[in-house]
Amino acid sequence: MKIGIIEDEPLAAKRLTSLLKEIDPMIEIDFIVDSISSVVQKFTNEISIELLLSDIELLDGNVFSAFEKVDIPCPIIFTTAYDHFLMEAFNSKGIGYLLKPFEKKALEAALNKFYQLKENFSPIQADILSQLQSSLSDNSKQNFKSRFTIKRHDGIELLKVENISYFRLELSGLQAFDNQSKSYPLSDDNLTKLELQLNPQHFFRLNRHEIIAIDAIEKITPLGKDRLEVSIKSREKLLTCSASRTPSFKQWLDQ
Repeated sequence: MKIGIIEDEPLAAKRLTSLLKEIDPMIEIDFIVDSISSVVQKFTNEISIELLLSDIELLDGNVFSAFEKVDIPCPIIFTTAYDHFLMEAFNSKGIGYLLKPFEKKALEAALNKFYQLKENFSPIQADILSQLQSSLSDNSKQNFKSRFTIKRHDGIELLKVENISYFRLELSGLQAFDNQSKSYPLSDDNLTKLELQLNPQHFFRLNRHEIIAIDAIEKITPLGKDRLEVSIKSREKLLTCSASRTPSFKQWLDQ
């Protein structure tokens, strides 16, 4: 099997190559590229790999910005030190998400997942890809959160998700804010876990601390260095979309 690798850390690329060979000596590393420009250049031409292993944050930008410019002809196993790109990975032919530093067993499990999915479907590559994505979509369907129970000193309050403008992780904990900027303390302080409970068509994670609702956005202004300022209804202070998430944010807005 031919595999391509996107990785900008030489030691990480060397270790990944070594692990792949240990797992399956028949694996052939077709190429290793380390930048957005090299990804675009490589995939502009015809590629015959069956699987791509890709880092996300490269020295010259976010790999999803490259994927917007070229067609990736195979499934992707993402290898990254960041845990907040899950939705982008899923929307970019992702079938695996390995957090660095990962062990051989985790990589082997991700490869086995690819082999199992491949064996269950048509041998025609195009059909494999479409059915892999279809299978992942079916397995990922869930009942997204419709409301939160907010514990107050005087009792329990219900907060409908449709009334939430944004979530923010503050020193005091995770807070939800409604369309009147009233805050609601949430019991769970894990923003990544919360992100998976929200409908990705309606909510987007702007940065490490904030998730915004599409209906709350009033205006978006360039801030420089690929960052964006986001104005929210009924809130004077602006939110900021980090540079690494700007390409995905723009794509989300166009859905």
